[in-house]
Amino acid sequence: MKREQFKELKNFTYFSDFQHTRGNLRKMKFEVFQRLQALRDLLPKGNFLKVLSTNAGSHVDNSEHYKGKAIDVFCPMKDLTINTFVEFALGVGFRGVGVYINASGVPSFHLDIREDFQLWFGSKEGEEKSWTYSELIEFESE
Repeated sequence: MKREQFKELKNFTYFSDFQHTRGNLRKMKFEVFQRLQALRDLLPKGNFLKVLSTNAGSHVDNSEHYKGKAIDVFCPMKDLTINTFVEFALGVGFRGVGVYINASGVPSFHLDIREDFQLWFGSKEGEEKSWTYSELIEFESE
């Protein structure tokens, strides 16, 4: 992806949405940001997506992040359930969706464009604890 391609995205800029991730823009797939744009367009008013991580150096070589196919985001979840957010993400073409709930109960999301479909849930009981993973089926009652 090239820096100039951010001009094609109405709600993203290089400086506010990518630079702080310390990722390698040339390795990122433009399709990830196109789908993220479509997801932003679906969110109810008062919600936004903050890009937390792209393909910065801490990811292993075979991860979707390293391949430039993944992004981690935060959404404030105003008038929005986690299940609905996941449905929106799948609806715009993300194939891998991870829901992470930190020790404070705040959700963030991993979104990627992998070939095989995969959903998962990660939770943390305390800041010093490691993440516990499970398959994502239905974990939130509506």
